[in-house]
Amino acid sequence: MENIFGSNLRRSRQKKELTQEQVASALGVSYQAVSKWENGVANPDLSLIVPLAKLLEVSTDELLGVSDSAQEERKKQFIEQIRSISNWKAEGRKIQLEYAKAFVAEFPNDPDALFHYENCLGSYISYDASQEEKHELLLLQEQCCQKFLALPGTASHGKRAVTLSLINVLCALDRRAEAVKLAKAQIEDKEFQLDCLSKCLEGDEKTVMLLKNASEKAHAFLRALYKLEMDEAYQTAEDFLNLLDPIPNDGYYENLITLHEMKARRYVKLKAYDKVMEEYAVCADLAVKMEKYIQAHPEEEPWYSNPTFQKCTSGKELYQEVNPHDMIRVFLTAPDKKAMFEREDHKELVKIVTARANAFDPFNKSSKK
Repeated sequence: MENIFGSNLRRSRQKKELTQEQVASALGVSYQAVSKWENGVANPDLSLIVPLAKLLEVSTDELLGVSDSAQEERKKQFIEQIRSISNWKAEGRKIQLEYAKAFVAEFPNDPDALFHYENCLGSYISYDASQEEKHELLLLQEQCCQKFLALPGTASHGKRAVTLSLINVLCALDRRAEAVKLAKAQIEDKEFQLDCLSKCLEGDEKTVMLLKNASEKAHAFLRALYKLEMDEAYQTAEDFLNLLDPIPNDGYYENLITLHEMKARRYVKLKAYDKVMEEYAVCADLAVKMEKYIQAHPEEEPWYSNPTFQKCTSGKELYQEVNPHDMIRVFLTAPDKKAMFEREDHKELVKIVTARANAFDPFNKSSKK
């Protein structure tokens, strides 16, 4: 008679790179007993089957040689049990988590089991866990996420959901730099990468995630980015913005200018004034590109150059608030830049952007059209 259990045991043990002695020690039996199990001479006590499966990280069905169809039916039962419970109340979430624990205990390497366990664990941590138990539970959730993401062939939508969960966990564990690194690694889809990176921010991710299109997300994301103050975040945002169509009405140039101005403010705080000037020089160049694009595409004129708007008595004042050159001049002469006012490159750039503001001003009759 074929020794299915023994063969499965030997294969699983060797896959885990464990000796018979190590298995025996973990279960509190002799290595001779393990040898007999593998050779079909004897079978373990039923009480040892679950601990043995956990040690080898296989399901009990897989270890015992239960057919694939039976395993699939069993997994289906677990999923239906979990989904049949409402998670609106604490009691329901607790029951769901117990079902998910049993699911992953029986199928420790199954993506469905890991996915449901991670999801139920996350809900419990968010709504029900005490402060004392949160840290350990977060570490458990991290382990579950990592294991799921390491599995080959998992569905892309599942990987995305678990990746976002893992980023949340890392941030909750005060390991934000690791979260940013994971977000940066999502290079196959810039919009998903932006969603991931927005999860690394504090308090603004919901605003960003709920926005519908990439341009809106980029705009909200940049507003939130300053809190993170990490070079990786700035670079990802810039990479993302460079994929968008350069349409001023869509905020393309404004967003890029905002990004570089944020970087400049960060360098001011670090007293890296050469870097500050580099960033503002980029802002000034972007302002020129923006105005030239406007001139070359009159059908896409921004609201401040609309003929009707230009007839308004308050037009010039309003224009000055949105003129990109004037905006950069305000950035350069703000009180927090006082330490730079005596720098020659700073004085020169202020002169340049002032001249450009006058040259592009639609209310200035002497300006170039």
